[in-house]
Amino acid sequence: MERKKLLVLVFSVSLVLVLAMSLFGACAKPAPPSTGPGTAPAKTLQIGALLSTTGWWSTAYDISIWRMAEIAVDMINEEGGLTVNGDKYTLELIVEDCKSTFDGVASAANRLVYDKEVKFIVGPSGFYVPPASPVTNPAKVMMIVGWHLCAPGEVDATTPYNFATSHGSITKDIGIIKSMRLDFPQAKNIALTTPDDGAIPFLIPKVIDVLEDHGFTVVGDVIPFPNEMEDFSPIVAKILTIEGFDAVYVERCPPPALGAITKGLRDGGYYGPVFSGSPIDTNVIAMMAGATAAEGVRTPIETLNDPDMPPVMAEMARRVTDKYGADFPLSYQCATGVYLLKTLIEAAQSLDPTEVKAKFESMDKVGTIYGTALIGGEETFGIKHVVGGPVPAQKFENGKAVPAGWVDIGLIP
Repeated sequence: MERKKLLVLVFSVSLVLVLAMSLFGACAKPAPPSTGPGTAPAKTLQIGALLSTTGWWSTAYDISIWRMAEIAVDMINEEGGLTVNGDKYTLELIVEDCKSTFDGVASAANRLVYDKEVKFIVGPSGFYVPPASPVTNPAKVMMIVGWHLCAPGEVDATTPYNFATSHGSITKDIGIIKSMRLDFPQAKNIALTTPDDGAIPFLIPKVIDVLEDHGFTVVGDVIPFPNEMEDFSPIVAKILTIEGFDAVYVERCPPPALGAITKGLRDGGYYGPVFSGSPIDTNVIAMMAGATAAEGVRTPIETLNDPDMPPVMAEMARRVTDKYGADFPLSYQCATGVYLLKTLIEAAQSLDPTEVKAKFESMDKVGTIYGTALIGGEETFGIKHVVGGPVPAQKFENGKAVPAGWVDIGLIP
């Protein structure tokens, strides 16, 4: 009997303890987080990126563009993301591989628009924009293109949801041609060569106009070459037959092309200035052609540790080189677009691309990571969708790449 009473007592005490602990737990449970404005957990806004992560264009440009776009997203998120109507959003970059082909671009655009259902896209770079436009524009997806060539289907009246920054051929051309004129006031005659990628009839007349506006004259025929060319000796030979040229302008090209042309010109006895409208680090040209051959090469690209680089761009440069090495190219094409989208979305206070588009079209200037930029393009592109702004120049001098100043290209007419 005593044993039975003891068991009952133990059970009763245990039951009281369990009930007490449960009551204490209920009382001690923290209150759920507030869902009021400014305190709710951040939502996610996906930004699509059309970039070639495989194929020849990936190593030429897009890997570096991709990595710097990722860093741009990280920096925006660390700064609090973006805020629309009191709701906080962190950005997520969704990259689809364009595979360095036009068909790959179209497929990647379809995946972003219809499978991932993104409403905002950055890219593609290079000459790969036109295959994306028939997918993105009917779906009313806003695209900040990575590069433009003034070709149909990039940024024009037929692509109302496509917009562009100063990362593009005519905008970089203006910047580097102004830089050429500042540093070579006596130069007059230009030998001009360019890729034969379909953009020549649309872009090159505009480039020649810019050259002439700044006191240059193109001598001889414009010399085209295929993008896939490997042996540039025929192109070099044609350039060297032109009489009286003061400088060679390789309007745009992948790095191996500029390296091969530069080396060929030096081997052929020409030691004057060589310029390009492509954002190619001149250290790369020195590695391909030799440091002596690279002397005098000038391109429109940012230079690591440039004291005049705007703070956000300088921080991005620090992070990308810390992560991937000091020789990693600084390719801001889509990073610029990511920051511009943040600015425009917050200005519109909307995640509807049509409303963000309308806000863009109502503006005459906009803040960018490289400074205040003017919005234009009606005459050159047929639509007011192009952001101008400061363009950096770099030159290879005394055995290394050094900054050659920033040129404000102003309003794109």
